[in-house]
Amino acid sequence: MFRLIHGERKMKNLALTAAVLFAAAPAFAGNVEVFVAPEEPVVVEEPMGGSNAGWVVPLLALVVVGIAIASSDSGGSPTPVEQPL
Repeated sequence: MFRLIHGERKMKNLALTAAVLFAAAPAFAGNVEVFVAPEEPVVVEEPMGGSNAGWVVPLLALVVVGIAIASSDSGGSPTPVEQPL
Protein backbone atom coordinates (compact mmCIF):
# COMPACT_ATOMS: atom_id res chain seq x y z
CA MET A 1 0.00 0.00 0.00
CA PHE A 2 2.84 2.38 0.87
CA ARG A 3 4.45 1.76 -2.51
CA LEU A 4 1.25 2.71 -4.29
CA ILE A 5 0.86 5.98 -2.38
CA HIS A 6 4.53 6.77 -2.83
CA GLY A 7 4.22 6.11 -6.61
CA GLU A 8 1.15 8.33 -6.88
CA ARG A 9 2.89 11.16 -5.04
CA LYS A 10 5.90 10.82 -7.32
CA MET A 11 3.66 11.01 -10.39
CA LYS A 12 1.81 14.05 -9.02
CA ASN A 13 5.11 15.80 -8.32
CA LEU A 14 6.35 14.96 -11.79
CA ALA A 15 3.12 16.23 -13.38
CA LEU A 16 3.18 19.40 -11.26
CA THR A 17 6.83 20.05 -12.19
CA ALA A 18 6.09 19.57 -15.88
CA ALA A 19 3.08 21.90 -15.69
CA VAL A 20 5.09 24.62 -13.92
CA LEU A 21 7.96 24.37 -16.41
CA PHE A 22 5.53 24.43 -19.33
CA ALA A 23 3.76 27.51 -17.96
CA ALA A 24 6.99 29.32 -17.08
CA ALA A 25 8.71 28.85 -20.46
CA PRO A 26 6.90 31.74 -22.23
CA ALA A 27 7.72 34.07 -19.33
CA PHE A 28 11.44 33.83 -20.14
CA ALA A 29 11.10 33.93 -23.91
CA GLY A 30 12.47 37.06 -25.59
CA ASN A 31 14.14 40.06 -23.98
CA VAL A 32 13.95 41.24 -20.42
CA GLU A 33 13.52 44.83 -21.61
CA VAL A 34 10.16 46.54 -21.77
CA PHE A 35 8.85 47.01 -25.31
CA VAL A 36 8.78 50.64 -26.42
CA ALA A 37 6.93 51.34 -29.65
CA PRO A 38 8.87 53.47 -32.17
CA GLU A 39 7.67 57.00 -32.64
CA GLU A 40 5.52 57.64 -35.68
CA PRO A 41 6.97 60.11 -38.20
CA VAL A 42 5.36 63.52 -38.34
CA VAL A 43 3.62 64.12 -41.67
CA VAL A 44 3.51 67.74 -42.78
CA GLU A 45 1.13 68.48 -45.60
CA GLU A 46 2.46 71.16 -47.90
CA PRO A 47 0.26 73.03 -50.37
CA MET A 48 0.47 72.20 -54.07
CA GLY A 49 3.14 74.00 -56.13
CA GLY A 50 0.95 76.24 -58.23
CA SER A 51 -2.15 76.23 -60.35
CA ASN A 52 -0.15 76.73 -63.59
CA ALA A 53 1.67 73.38 -63.30
CA GLY A 54 -1.15 71.52 -65.10
CA TRP A 55 -0.38 72.98 -68.53
CA VAL A 56 3.27 71.85 -68.79
CA VAL A 57 2.63 68.21 -69.79
CA PRO A 58 -0.02 68.94 -72.44
CA LEU A 59 2.21 71.66 -73.93
CA LEU A 60 5.16 69.27 -74.16
CA ALA A 61 2.91 66.65 -75.78
CA LEU A 62 1.79 69.19 -78.40
CA VAL A 63 5.39 70.15 -79.12
CA VAL A 64 6.40 66.50 -79.59
CA VAL A 65 3.43 65.83 -81.90
CA GLY A 66 4.23 68.99 -83.89
CA ILE A 67 7.85 67.97 -84.35
CA ALA A 68 6.78 64.49 -85.45
CA ILE A 69 4.38 65.93 -88.04
CA ALA A 70 6.95 68.44 -89.33
CA SER A 71 9.67 65.83 -89.74
CA SER A 72 7.48 63.27 -91.50
CA ASP A 73 8.07 62.73 -95.21
CA SER A 74 4.51 62.35 -96.49
CA GLY A 75 4.42 64.95 -99.27
CA GLY A 76 6.04 63.10 -102.21
CA SER A 77 4.87 60.34 -104.49
CA PRO A 78 6.04 56.82 -103.64
CA THR A 79 7.62 56.20 -107.05
CA PRO A 80 10.37 58.46 -108.35
CA VAL A 81 9.58 60.47 -111.50
CA GLU A 82 12.07 59.97 -114.31
CA GLN A 83 13.38 63.15 -115.84
CA PRO A 84 14.17 63.30 -119.56
CA LEU A 85 17.84 63.72 -120.50
